[in-house]
Amino acid sequence: MKKIIAFTRVGNYGQVVEGFYLEGADPKLTPKDFVFHNHYRRFRGKTLSDGVTAVLPYQDGIKIKVDPFLYNAGFEVECNAGGFSFKKEDVTEVKTKIADDFAPYYDDGVRYRLYTPKGDGRRPLVLFLHGGGESGDDNWTQLVGTYGPTAWAERFPECYVLAPQAPMEGFYIPLDESYVPVEGDEFGNLAPRNYYNFKFPGDYAEIGWGRTLLAKICNLIRRMIAEGKVDENRVYVTGMSMGGAGTIRAINVGKGLFAAAVPICPFISDEIANELAFAGKDIKIWVTSSYLDNLFDRSKYLIDGVLKLMDDGNENAFLTMFSQKEIEKYGFGTEPGTTLAERLGLNHNAAWTLTYNNEHGIMDWLMSQSKD
Repeated sequence: MKKIIAFTRVGNYGQVVEGFYLEGADPKLTPKDFVFHNHYRRFRGKTLSDGVTAVLPYQDGIKIKVDPFLYNAGFEVECNAGGFSFKKEDVTEVKTKIADDFAPYYDDGVRYRLYTPKGDGRRPLVLFLHGGGESGDDNWTQLVGTYGPTAWAERFPECYVLAPQAPMEGFYIPLDESYVPVEGDEFGNLAPRNYYNFKFPGDYAEIGWGRTLLAKICNLIRRMIAEGKVDENRVYVTGMSMGGAGTIRAINVGKGLFAAAVPICPFISDEIANELAFAGKDIKIWVTSSYLDNLFDRSKYLIDGVLKLMDDGNENAFLTMFSQKEIEKYGFGTEPGTTLAERLGLNHNAAWTLTYNNEHGIMDWLMSQSKD
């Protein structure tokens, strides 16, 4: 099989394709010779990319540049000349900007990727905790499933970025597959769309970002501090959805370890709500979420929690609820035909996209905090 290399990066909607290398392809091919299928710009989207924008001679073949589209969209490419039609599963190699710079590790039952800055001396470290959709054991999806770790490595290349992966086992249980939304009832479509839900509340403290797993991750960071790699005064934690809950839990599990935290649209249980509200007056924390979200009571718990911190004398507790206008600047939920349920789900994803694009200076704020 000839080489087909996909060149990708992690964008606001996850891993996107920017181009391909096709070994042995005719350099005389033009953009008009290629037809793409299922090349969607956004998840849950309906808008297709513009396909091939340029064809360039490259080594013993060609490199084609494309209007970016989602790598996991199940794309197909037809070539009207030269016999170079292919599908996603035919790609022989994937190169991903920045994500490829994260080295894989497995230590004491923890799968993680680590971005290591160049140079010597103690450096800051950002612990990134992914959402439920990136759980698994491939030690890769947490980097490319959604916008997150690569954003930190790109904006702050002088820092370590630690991105562990939580196991899938025990996190999801199937829902009743006989569920059918009421036709024509937009609010009826607010029920789960993928037949899976959180196993809740039961043993929630030990699934997803469980307390034992977080303790192991915190010990890993302490070891890096002891080895002289990490600045003990500049260790940070952030995450979204399940990882937002994990961020709040990590503050408790790794008490005294983190200089500051940014939990984003955290999944809420009684435990997480209480840990946020009683995190103490000394923790520096900036909570973000979307004003309209797929969990209607999330905002109430976050507002109550941050207000409790402020009432207890915490002068470094902040809350940002992104407005619909702010979210629409990034294209979330703006495509024609998007239902209310889809829009609220997209708003959930938008919360971390806006946060990690440094809206309101949140990333800069986090990196400016220190324990000393």
